[in-house]
Amino acid sequence: MDFALAISRSIQDFIDQGGPVLWVIFAACLLLWLLILERAWFVRITWPRRAKQLVAGGMGGKTATPGAPRKYARPRFRRSTWICMHCCR
Repeated sequence: MDFALAISRSIQDFIDQGGPVLWVIFAACLLLWLLILERAWFVRITWPRRAKQLVAGGMGGKTATPGAPRKYARPRFRRSTWICMHCCR
């Protein structure tokens, strides 16, 4: 119990010495880790579903973005299909 109190007091002293700057650094680190976790979630959960849909149904009948040349829509589909075929087995 004394060990936990000593650790708690030392952390509180450190935070007091750092002042408001330390809280800004803490917030930046928290934001960084939230973004890292969100990207990991996307890569592990969301992307495999999307990739399977791309392979199964193509692009949903869409061949190009309205107003965009056709050559820009095709490489995106091919790249997505290649990633799915090689990563989502």
